[in-house]
Amino acid sequence: MSDHQNSIYKVHELLENIIQELIASDAFFEIHTEVKDSCIEYVVAVEKEVAGRLIGKHGDVIKSLRTIIYSITMFQHQMKSIILIEPY
Repeated sequence: MSDHQNSIYKVHELLENIIQELIASDAFFEIHTEVKDSCIEYVVAVEKEVAGRLIGKHGDVIKSLRTIIYSITMFQHQMKSIILIEPY
């Protein structure tokens, strides 16, 4: 595994752990990592009932998640990272 792939995996794993703690239930979620041009997208598919916990009031939680992930990837000189929530 290359350093780039390894760092993408580590960020994916971190995001997985944070989301698991935020939803704090048996709700199912998946994270799909997509590399597009100069951007890494982490698409989180989560049950509608808990999507609000990940978004937060006025979007505060998702903004914080994006800031953390962006900061990590910035220091690793990676591409820009985006987190998207897809309720299902």
